[in-house]
Amino acid sequence: MLNMRSVDLNLLTTLQALLVEQSVSRAALKVGLSQPATSHALARLRELFKDALLERHGGQLRRTALASELMPRLDAALRAARAVFDPEVSFDPMQVSAEVRLAATEYVSALLLPPLMKKIKSEAPGVDFRVIPTNKLAVAEILRSGQADLALGVFEPYVPGFRSEALFDDDFVIVARLGHPILASRARLTPLCFVDHDWMLVSPFGDSVGQVDDALQPLGICRRVRLTVPNFLQASEVASETGLVLALGRRLAMRSIQRLPLGWRELPLTVRGFTTNMMWVDQRNSDPLLLWVRQQIAGAVKALA
Repeated sequence: MLNMRSVDLNLLTTLQALLVEQSVSRAALKVGLSQPATSHALARLRELFKDALLERHGGQLRRTALASELMPRLDAALRAARAVFDPEVSFDPMQVSAEVRLAATEYVSALLLPPLMKKIKSEAPGVDFRVIPTNKLAVAEILRSGQADLALGVFEPYVPGFRSEALFDDDFVIVARLGHPILASRARLTPLCFVDHDWMLVSPFGDSVGQVDDALQPLGICRRVRLTVPNFLQASEVASETGLVLALGRRLAMRSIQRLPLGWRELPLTVRGFTTNMMWVDQRNSDPLLLWVRQQIAGAVKALA
């Protein structure tokens, strides 16, 4: 275990500058040290972390994997330290240099990242985002281990040790290429007519059935799933060029029909919808950066309406 008494906490500020700038000379200017002093600090940090932290690639320094993992924790630690000495300090996103890691499903990423990044680009030019894949089985461990700061997806809303916020509800609609018989018919669509088509299933985890199949089971009806794919956007592309029919979340369906030759109609049976949540560890509930990011994500959701 590291003896904190042997560590100069000023190294944290130097470490942040080095990892953000990825340059010893620029980091030295940022923290007001000489270049030799900054080089000495980097050597000390490498010794403490037993990692190069910055490695030379093609004449430039680049963060190591460990250094990238340290950035969000380092930024949070420095903000917490500043708050100890100046509790009244206000959070200014224009002045923050940080990386925020989002563990997000593909569905949520496709919907929220465009409006979120448009807003972040102008309001927090020093904040970078990294999106990593997640699922409802691994989300707690991803957040607990610090691999991600926030998780976005369909998760259990109440997990001990975590906070969550509902972002939006969604339901399913039928999506098919323009001119497909399932869209062209003006007759009332019945469950029997509904299954008289070749279907595609989106299954991120490889399941052979989905919510539509669960809804069909009590009726004693099953559909023919000709293709199972892991990605929603991939499924939309395939549907636009084939005769395969797809049940897609309404919000993403409305975006897909704007960019692809697709149409939609309501399902002829009740299919269980879903709620997308935002989740984070309880200990970081008051983190100013994450509080601000959560507010921006909530704003991005409003932009979808």
